[in-house]
Amino acid sequence: MKLIVPGVLVVLSVVLMLFRSPINLNLPSEVSPSTVASWNIARQTLQDHALFGSGPGTWIFDYAKYRSVATNLSQFWSIRFERGISTFLTLLASIGLVGMALWFILLISGIVKSASHLVRERDDDAWQAYLTVFAAGPRSRSSPSSTTTTSRIISRSGSCSRSSPRSWAADRSRGT
Repeated sequence: MKLIVPGVLVVLSVVLMLFRSPINLNLPSEVSPSTVASWNIARQTLQDHALFGSGPGTWIFDYAKYRSVATNLSQFWSIRFERGISTFLTLLASIGLVGMALWFILLISGIVKSASHLVRERDDDAWQAYLTVFAAGPRSRSSPSSTTTTSRIISRSGSCSRSSPRSWAADRSRGT
């Protein structure tokens, strides 16, 4: 009975992800390099700067240096993209193998800490809040050079791992 509202929200979210929204905002299209082009740029950048990448916020320079010659014959010849098709490929080129390994360690530790807290926590309100934050995860496609994506991921993983003061006080009064 307590999971009806979260269940309805999950179903509504899935429906809105799969089908076109009934609200037409007439927003301009977002253009980005293709997956193959982004992969090639990331791969070539890693050949030159494997360990630490080319540096945060440098995808625009990597794109200018490693883009395909065929791009010069397309309508995108004068456009300099600030990120690739995905945050993963952009970060791979920008922060390198060491940075990606640290990202995965941060992500896995947040998932493990949150999952273990979900298993231990039995307070219904706190459990639902943690589950919502844990399941939501980062969904934005903001610029990887900004700190928005990083701060969202860190704040969400941090909020999953902290217990509420009420739960802590209740645990303390029970002597656990």
